[in-house]
Amino acid sequence: MILSSVKKVLVEVLKQESTIYDIINFKKWRRGSLSMKNILIVEDSQEIIDLIKIYLEQEEYSIYEACDGESAINIFEKEEIHLVVLDIMLPKLNGYEVIKRLSNRSNVP
Repeated sequence: MILSSVKKVLVEVLKQESTIYDIINFKKWRRGSLSMKNILIVEDSQEIIDLIKIYLEQEEYSIYEACDGESAINIFEKEEIHLVVLDIMLPKLNGYEVIKRLSNRSNVP
């Protein structure tokens, strides 16, 4: 019950923050990808990161955090990331630029 409530709040907050994410369909993605364990959250609001982490850590995923686009690129280059939860409005590099750079290196969703 509590986890369901957290998920509802998370969805609403993310919609308001114009964040790109696929947590609503996350269980579908997860079913076909049991070996995919590392998720990078790129968000400049620590409160939103914390909300996303509550849900994902309950599902036993390893979470990496970045608060700006440059940090996201650096983490992505160093770690084996399987999914990126990405905000558009970020400091240093915006989400669109991060998508461009990551898609040149990988096809990670």
